[in-house]
Amino acid sequence: MKPQSITEWLDYWQQLHAVEIDLGLERVSLVYKQLQLTAPATVFTVAGTNGKGSTTTLLARVAEAAGRRVGLYQSPHINVFNERIAVNGAYISDADFCQVSAMVEAARLIAGVSLSFFEALTLIALVYFAQQQCDVWVLEVGLGGRLDAVNVVDPTVAVITNIGLDHQDRLGNTLAAIAREKCGIMRGGVPTVYSGDTSGEAFAVIDTHAKNLQAPLYTLERDFAYAVIDQNMLFSSASVTLSLPLPQLAEVNVATAVAAWACALIELPVGQLGQVLANATMPGRFERSSILTAQGLVPVVLDCAHNPDGVAMLLGQLKRVMACEQTTRVHWVWSMLADKDMASSVQLAKEVVDCWHVAPLDVPRAAPLENIQDALAKHSIAPLSYATIAQAFAGAMQLAHPHELVVVTGSFYVLEAVKAEIERGNDERTK
Repeated sequence: MKPQSITEWLDYWQQLHAVEIDLGLERVSLVYKQLQLTAPATVFTVAGTNGKGSTTTLLARVAEAAGRRVGLYQSPHINVFNERIAVNGAYISDADFCQVSAMVEAARLIAGVSLSFFEALTLIALVYFAQQQCDVWVLEVGLGGRLDAVNVVDPTVAVITNIGLDHQDRLGNTLAAIAREKCGIMRGGVPTVYSGDTSGEAFAVIDTHAKNLQAPLYTLERDFAYAVIDQNMLFSSASVTLSLPLPQLAEVNVATAVAAWACALIELPVGQLGQVLANATMPGRFERSSILTAQGLVPVVLDCAHNPDGVAMLLGQLKRVMACEQTTRVHWVWSMLADKDMASSVQLAKEVVDCWHVAPLDVPRAAPLENIQDALAKHSIAPLSYATIAQAFAGAMQLAHPHELVVVTGSFYVLEAVKAEIERGNDERTK
């Protein structure tokens, strides 16, 4: 029986293929061809270890300000699944998701192949964007680049935010090997924007690949740059110099998005750009709020930093906020997946964290509580330990005062658990 609801369709797509993550373009290409989709004149494909979500969000906001109709595809989600597929900021409806799923399933059956969960979702997004007559597609790579499902579409601008050691079981154990996978989104003659480190082996791979493809390569510091002065962000490149208010998302991602948009050879909406970039936000990316407790209004930051590069970016943003708001103490609600680099994350974060609130995640890949405690013990840190993330967050909120800061981080799963707890608290307060 054909699925009838978005929940049923998601269950169907999750169970259809034997392996949840199965990199390769053979199956998805066959179904994409069967669907007879035509990509628009402007397609941004964004790969990288960190910063993909913020960069794609910023690109979409700039395109919308320029009067374009923009399809934005991202992963994972935090609040609701529909976040992954949006047109001009509006999430796909449950009804549209079901209708498009049926179209993709019909094409799949004709093609005679199976689809992984992510492959099916990618095709659903592309069909929906075509239906909605989007003239700009902004596509976030899910994993790697070369064999990721979004790579079935040829970009008109490729973006690689940075290269770090993550997903090594699938992408390789060296920065050079991971860079080769990210380079897979590049195309001959198509401009590529790279905002990562240009001093090591990863950039050598990217630079060589660009030269072999005769693809123009625009890199941070050499071709575009940014600086933060007082309460302004300055961006400069050969084609434009801008003074922007400080953004809520990381400055490096703002600079990357502006540079990528300039590569599209479409006029920047300069009059609105400052406000658009300053106001752009994304769930789980330096997401700020305040929660009323018995002690008063306590500031909270939720950020999905799940590897050392992400932690370093988060700390840079935190230090700016802490200096402006005279923060006296930082509570760190934290857990990680077992395959992530806990040791390096602790090494970085310990310089700003005053009190650690830790718990294991309730997912198969979760790091056991003992491993988390051991990683902290190596730095002589004695955390407050809890059975669940919800309890850890509650413990932090009970101890925190208004001039202190509660930071929730370590994994998308940490944020998901805390957001559910916040929502539950909001529901109780409205009863």
